[in-house]
Amino acid sequence: MRTVCRLLLGAILISGCASEKTVKPLPFFSLDDLSDRTFPASFRLEDFNWRGSNLTATVFSETFYDAADMKSLRKGDTIIYDGSPMTVTRLKKDSPFLSVNGGLTEGGADFKDNGDGTFSVVLPDDHPLYKEIGETELFLDEDFIIIDCGIEPQDPVDTVRTMQKYYLECLEGYRKDFTELNTRITTEDGVLKVIRRFWIP
Repeated sequence: MRTVCRLLLGAILISGCASEKTVKPLPFFSLDDLSDRTFPASFRLEDFNWRGSNLTATVFSETFYDAADMKSLRKGDTIIYDGSPMTVTRLKKDSPFLSVNGGLTEGGADFKDNGDGTFSVVLPDDHPLYKEIGETELFLDEDFIIIDCGIEPQDPVDTVRTMQKYYLECLEGYRKDFTELNTRITTEDGVLKVIRRFWIP
């Protein structure tokens, strides 16, 4: 009888300790971690220093969450979303999507299981949530490549291996601006090797 009572008491204590949790984004990389990486970035044509062979760009990181934490979310838990706490009152799972508090349209948030152990935030037009890491100066490889989308989604992609400065100066209007929403920079050994811009709606 005493054994049964002890087991019941243990179960009660365990259930009482299962309090609400706070889920935070996974750690972001820093400006010191750009030696060999592909990352979102924003810059304008005037941010190139062609004489010094460098580019000053603003670096961003996507916001990721641990999949195990997201899959075990419950009502009453708190998730740190865009820097602010959000208490979970409603959950809707429709794999691979997870809607919290009615989703973005109702003042909540939407997430997607990436299948690699992480969840991403889903914003309008399927954009992820970005966090600004800071501004940095990147040295240009003498053979750096620009891979640029067209104005329309069906337009062919331009791969620019020479005369990069001329190509960029010929861009018109908003095309002169590269943003974290559509631009990725790849570095190797601390040197910029590729600028890739993809089409977004």
